[in-house]
Amino acid sequence: MRFGLTSLSLYGVYGPEDIAEFFDIDLVVSFDGPTSSKRFFGVQHYIEDRLWVKVGVMTKRSLSEERRRLFEEIAIDVWAWCGPAPLESLPEGHDSIL
Repeated sequence: MRFGLTSLSLYGVYGPEDIAEFFDIDLVVSFDGPTSSKRFFGVQHYIEDRLWVKVGVMTKRSLSEERRRLFEEIAIDVWAWCGPAPLESLPEGHDSIL
């Protein structure tokens, strides 16, 4: 499975001091093993290249306690909608945003 993703959620918090204001899409991801730069930035660049928008990627673990509670309330679980199936079922030569 590409990048070893086990979850992917859309998430956004906006405020004057938030880094989120610099990104068009904010994602919270989980991996099937240790988070590495290759995986982390791989997901970011992969999605940016396909959607042509700036993407902020973070892990749930990196969120502060306050942000984690907010995340639980407002995040949209993209993985539940499409999961790994699009990656595994695509014909050769086709691509997926995940």
